[in-house]
Amino acid sequence: MVAAFLALVGLEMPTFAQTAQQVEPKPPEVFIDKGACPFEGCAYRDWTVDADTQLYDGPGGKKLAILLKKGGRVTGLTGEVHVKPQLVRVLRDQPSVKDGKAFSFRKGEVFYLLTYLGEGEYQAWYKGEVIQVAPDFVWQGANTCSDSPEGCWAKPEGKYQATWWVKVRLESGAEGWSNEPDNFGNKDSLGD
Repeated sequence: MVAAFLALVGLEMPTFAQTAQQVEPKPPEVFIDKGACPFEGCAYRDWTVDADTQLYDGPGGKKLAILLKKGGRVTGLTGEVHVKPQLVRVLRDQPSVKDGKAFSFRKGEVFYLLTYLGEGEYQAWYKGEVIQVAPDFVWQGANTCSDSPEGCWAKPEGKYQATWWVKVRLESGAEGWSNEPDNFGNKDSLGD
């Protein structure tokens, strides 16, 4: 019936291959944001070692490189945030901005939260692109969308999972990576 109607108006039924190409690309299983410093005021600079910390040969490294002792100092050089993208379902149309232009998330669409940037902003995977969003639905309680009569415009599924790997340099010049950034102080340029 559909094929007959399409033929009547001069169109062809799409093939399976054409339909498959229209499926939105998903983000990688683990999104790696190289160079990320994932909170407001985050700064790579001179850090204190606030707890004994094991350094590795690289992000996700298995080879132990150096053991830092509490009380030392290092220089924070860079970092990577490894995120398992969190699926978010859009429950109702929501105006937003992408690349300085207005657009709307549409009811029924999905996107994925990636790296937290600070001040309520996240990077997100949307239709095969990395964009910046301010998803108010990540906060719960009084004076949030979860407390409003219409509820939130989108709903995340599962738990947000991210690991921040930091690369540091010792005074000796040796370098290594840690997935325990909370063991370092003086990371926050707005006050640590």
